[in-house]
Amino acid sequence: MPSRQSSSAQYRTDYKRLRAMIQLRGYSTAAFAKLIGVSDSGLSCVLDGRPPSCEMMKRIAEGLRLTPAEATEIFFARHLLIM
Repeated sequence: MPSRQSSSAQYRTDYKRLRAMIQLRGYSTAAFAKLIGVSDSGLSCVLDGRPPSCEMMKRIAEGLRLTPAEATEIFFARHLLIM
């Protein structure tokens, strides 16, 4: 029987791309955190590699005005797939 790797696979957030998008839009971490209504330390933890909550993903996506496809590419990065 074939294994179902997709059911046990974990996706990773593309933190480097996320940080770059914030910077390209002209925000510091503190300014972007304030814009989306989260603490600077909370956003910094996410940008340093802590998995974001669903609410944090939503706030970041809205703050950056990401399309659903862009948000999916960043928060569920296939190239960072862990098996």
